Amino acid sequence: MATGGSGRDTRYEGLLLYEEKGLNEYVAIFTVTKDRDTFYDYRDRKHPKAVKGGSVISFTFDQQQDSTLTSRGDYIELKFDTPQAKPTTGWIIKPHTVPCRIYRSDVDKVGTPGYPDPPSSSISVHATPDAVLRLEYTIPLEGVVTGGGTLDIVRTLRSPLLGINDLQYVLESLNEAGFSQEKWEPLGIALGLLYSTLKAIEAEYPGDDQRRLRQCLVKWIERVDYVYDKGGPRMTSLCAALEVIGDKAAADYISKLLLLLLLLLC
Repeated sequence: MATGGSGRDTRYEGLLLYEEKGLNEYVAIFTVTKDRDTFYDYRDRKHPKAVKGGSVISFTFDQQQDSTLTSRGDYIELKFDTPQAKPTTGWIIKPHTVPCRIYRSDVDKVGTPGYPDPPSSSISVHATPDAVLRLEYTIPLEGVVTGGGTLDIVRTLRSPLLGINDLQYVLESLNEAGFSQEKWEPLGIALGLLYSTLKAIEAEYPGDDQRRLRQCLVKWIERVDYVYDKGGPRMTSLCAALEVIGDKAAADYISKLLLLLLLLLC
């Protein structure tokens, strides 16, 4: 672990982890370190199932004094009272500590006796049944200079993983949404299937877009290629893929079905 200098010009890195606690329920963990190795060591030891979220925030601390804890010196504070540019309806974002601060002195001690882990701030993120499909929540960072000044919490509603028994439901939903079977190939790419996989399907079912679409969805549900990188076989992933290929009408229809499904699950 790094234990480098702590001058006013020292650069620090803020990184975000998402630890899934349940369907559409997370703890976002914002950690500040001096180097990336410290962060990854901390993640592997304390949060092995968490995934990294967003870009690295590189910054220096602003020189300041905390009137209540002057001995600790400079800090950054996550501010949760800022108006948001995009709707956050149905999402609950709650810091575990108030005020939500990370002190430079605590970061500088990492790697010394009694300080094995970098300091972090945890934030609960939870979706209710009426939540908007995509959350983009900006948290300004007070006390940051020479770098990014905001932390972005970004989450998309997730539905349960689909199995092969759900295939007919997916096909019927796409038909009701007015999805054209001729678009099976761009849909497959947006869902995470490789071009070679789609070409094999095309060769197996010459001139039959209905069966091509069906087999494309079978491969998706079987989680081949890069399906997991696109969110896995979920109705939320299907909705996102339809938006990617520009079929907004079908995406809107699937989105409405998805909200009804999530309401029933809650």
